[in-house]
Amino acid sequence: MFIINAPWVGDYWEHRAVLNELILHPANPSHPILLADKPHAFFSPYLVALGWLGHYAHLSASQLLSLAAIGNLLLFVLSIRLLAGIFLPAGNRQLQVAALMAAVLFCWGYDPPNFSSFYHAGTFFFTTPYPSTFSFTLSVLAAACFHYLMHHAVSVLWRLVLAAGIVLLLTTVLLTHPLTFLFGASLFAAIALQAARCKTTSLFRITVSGLGFLILPFALASFWPYYPFYELLGYVEPGNRFHADSRELYSSLYFKLFPLVLLVIFLVRKPGRFITSHLPLLIAMTLLAGLFFYGFFSGSYGFGRMIAFIALLAQVLLVKIAQEEGVRHHKLPFALLVLCCLPFAAVSLKQLVGTAFTTHRQYLKRPVHQPFELTQPAELAHRLQFIETKIPAGALVLTDTICARYVPGLGARIVATPFPLYWITDQEQRLRDARIFFYSGTPASRDSLLQQYQPAFLLLTPTTRYLLPQLTQWTRGQRVYEENGLLLVPLNSSPQTNN
Repeated sequence: MFIINAPWVGDYWEHRAVLNELILHPANPSHPILLADKPHAFFSPYLVALGWLGHYAHLSASQLLSLAAIGNLLLFVLSIRLLAGIFLPAGNRQLQVAALMAAVLFCWGYDPPNFSSFYHAGTFFFTTPYPSTFSFTLSVLAAACFHYLMHHAVSVLWRLVLAAGIVLLLTTVLLTHPLTFLFGASLFAAIALQAARCKTTSLFRITVSGLGFLILPFALASFWPYYPFYELLGYVEPGNRFHADSRELYSSLYFKLFPLVLLVIFLVRKPGRFITSHLPLLIAMTLLAGLFFYGFFSGSYGFGRMIAFIALLAQVLLVKIAQEEGVRHHKLPFALLVLCCLPFAAVSLKQLVGTAFTTHRQYLKRPVHQPFELTQPAELAHRLQFIETKIPAGALVLTDTICARYVPGLGARIVATPFPLYWITDQEQRLRDARIFFYSGTPASRDSLLQQYQPAFLLLTPTTRYLLPQLTQWTRGQRVYEENGLLLVPLNSSPQTNN
């Protein structure tokens, strides 16, 4: 129902904008958000491959992302199965996968973060088409291949094939979602420790293989033609907005993750045995925690997303403890765990069902929200969809920063975007100009901004439609489109007098 009713919000619209451009120009794409001769950091192997597919199969960006959502969902279930095979003891694998999936989706506290890479029930279905989800599945697949190499004797040819596959998978992850690569590295560290403890492979071979698999992708990534990878890693964006947007990941963590505190109970009861039994997973979590705290103390708050992977490994550990020690031996702790998770599960499932079954027509039948800026994101996206048939691909639209999240995904370019963008050095000035135009400007300042940016269309909401009578020189002779509470206004290239 998600795919049918399309309640997509957030970064989906930026991914869709990127895919629109890659479908039209897969070999030499332009910037998909602004009219700027700059690369975009989302020109990743994942979206580039989808772009080529759409280009030759004549599929739209929305169709491709719907197909990707289905494919990533299947890959995610496979990844949960592989994580169970890597970290859980032998047993009923179907039951393990079901328990681990339930833990990943529902073992959360109050209002967990709604960021990509957080696979709880409140965000999972929204993020299935995202590059981050695809990268997560590839990271686990690469780790499973590494686990197989470390624990099985195979021929030289098969070893080379697996090694090449691991490097290719990790290179794709690194170029598609670099933060997920760090999660993959933590899995490799845990698997290397497993192999060292089992003595199935020499320590030298484990070390060389593990380091080689993690270093080679950085060498290969430098050859990626769609954006300069090393410039991306070292880029300091004016205003540091990517990290600023992630600052909230360091607040109220206890309330968001309190069901996982159960692990502390097991640690305190038998610390020596707990650490010895679960050392590989604990090492992986510790490495990610180090990156998490580095982000806090350095101000690079994007590393706060490591908490999503720490939580996932903690959920794996809870399922491992439940299987190894038995729920019957720890009735009270696990009963408390279930009780702690029930509120989030109930709320998220209720919201999920309500969102999935709300149709396009139902969104449009709702009264226009006052103030319009508080319109629910999914509803706003549906109200805006009419402009896709009114605007030529790539046309420049001047809109406020609320609608600017969605308009590029509908095929247009915009003047200013709230999304963090790399290599765009005047983004803060563009945002200021948009705020001046719509909220605080004078007729003279608005004329100046229209002459500066030369937009082909102006998009007005119920909040900003008061501007239309003030812009008659720019709209004279043009047909104004009014649908779903919004005004789409074609603009003249220069102000027109009465004559």
